[in-house]
Amino acid sequence: MRLPCDTAKEGVECLIKNVIDLMKILNIPLSISECGIPEEHFMQAVDELADKAFEDQCTTANPRMPLVSELKEIYI
Repeated sequence: MRLPCDTAKEGVECLIKNVIDLMKILNIPLSISECGIPEEHFMQAVDELADKAFEDQCTTANPRMPLVSELKEIYI
């Protein structure tokens, strides 16, 4: 799979599209709600999920250390 692009923004957009396409081919849910988790239940747990993601040892391997609030935004 080739990701043709002229700019970093185009590259990110192309990568996102290709990941979504792959998820569809593999029949992987595209959202938490598609996994059958009610939005209310998810919203009650999102703060704890963000805290746990922040504490995960893999998080520190990222090129940029995210804030807990940024991780929450990613989940939402």
